[in-house]
Amino acid sequence: MTSANNPWNEIYRLLAGRGKQAALTTTLMQKDGTLTTNLHGTHMIQNLTPEDNLADDTELQSRPGH
Repeated sequence: MTSANNPWNEIYRLLAGRGKQAALTTTLMQKDGTLTTNLHGTHMIQNLTPEDNLADDTELQSRPGH
């Protein structure tokens, strides 16, 4: 934490890479109890993301780079 004597302590600590690291979720447990090995095996990817159907694209989405 920063102190009244040196308010820059926290900034220096963060810039030096000594800040708290957030936990990164790398696997998810599936309904059958197995763990996923990649994003494509997750329930969320399979069921909560729409299919990318080019026929449904608007004119703007059909432009290169969009």
